[in-house]
Amino acid sequence: MSVPIGIEKYLRDHKIHYTCYHHLWTQSALANTSHIRCDGHHMQKAIILFIEQEPSLFILPSNEKIHFQSIKDHLKVKHIRLLTEDELKQVFPDCELGAHTIFGGLYNIPVYLSEHCLDNYSVYTNGGKHTDIIQLPLSELISIERPYIFNFSYPYKTFEKDKLNYFYNQF
Repeated sequence: MSVPIGIEKYLRDHKIHYTCYHHLWTQSALANTSHIRCDGHHMQKAIILFIEQEPSLFILPSNEKIHFQSIKDHLKVKHIRLLTEDELKQVFPDCELGAHTIFGGLYNIPVYLSEHCLDNYSVYTNGGKHTDIIQLPLSELISIERPYIFNFSYPYKTFEKDKLNYFYNQF
């Protein structure tokens, strides 16, 4: 296996049933789907946000966008932002930049899971490198991460449609 040693140990220590796939370098979780022949809904990505100055990990399908206002409203917070590249390197020191994993427990940060992930039996995710994907049962991910689950993501097409409707309703 070529995923970072810390991730491998985390999965072994929690007795997670997983498979690792090595593939050609890709830049995004959505691009990974062509290498493992799954749809964008089964490939999960992690978005790391500062919520009131604390890092938090949000898991959503790779074919969806995060909706910041939903997070603010649901968590009743005013200040959220994406982490900078330097901050990501500090939070995920063993992961390649942009290939961080969905295992927030390994890094002692809270995990939030989009409701849109719940209809998957198994999920695929970055393994800490741009060339590795980990597949594991969703039930085991939920068991070890104990994520807070709510709806904070939208499919790209729906998101764009809503954005256009908002724009047109302003006039």
